[in-house]
Amino acid sequence: MPESPAVLGRFLKYRLNAGDFVSFASHINAGDRPRVDFDQIKIFPISLPPPSEQPRIADALDELFSDLDAGVAALERVRDKLKLYRASVLKAAVDGTLTAEWREKNPEGRWRCYEYDDLLKRDKLSLDLFWIKDKSLTDTDSLPAPDILATEIADDLESALDQFTKIAARLNSSTSGPHKTNTAQP
Repeated sequence: MPESPAVLGRFLKYRLNAGDFVSFASHINAGDRPRVDFDQIKIFPISLPPPSEQPRIADALDELFSDLDAGVAALERVRDKLKLYRASVLKAAVDGTLTAEWREKNPEGRWRCYEYDDLLKRDKLSLDLFWIKDKSLTDTDSLPAPDILATEIADDLESALDQFTKIAARLNSSTSGPHKTNTAQP
């Protein structure tokens, strides 16, 4: 955005992306990509802080949005790892590593390993498990163990929580503006 003595381009970019202005502008023209011109939007009142304050506000927004992006990225990593975790737990259950300790203590228990030939002797045996396969996982043999994935998921959740805690602290420490909220617990 072009600079002027009255308005910093970075600040104006954020101001024009605020919900009240976007709502106003989107109701002016219809279509999937409505266009507005200055004559249409000049009636919208925009309060501007002093030019000396605009860089501080834009810098704070840059920092908050950067933290938000980092938090969202951590949550996306969690979502992706949850798919791997599910597949890893299923693999560990099927290959016996999930219940190995229990099976050692209960050798005659129901959840024990059977030889393939013993399974073939059973009535109504079907080993057709095509419906279980997750097409997005091409190499299940190289999946990390469930405990490793669970630790990585917890780390990513902590990272996301740290980012959002940092955002909340910044917002709560702000002493200016009418929108300060009290988040103190009773």
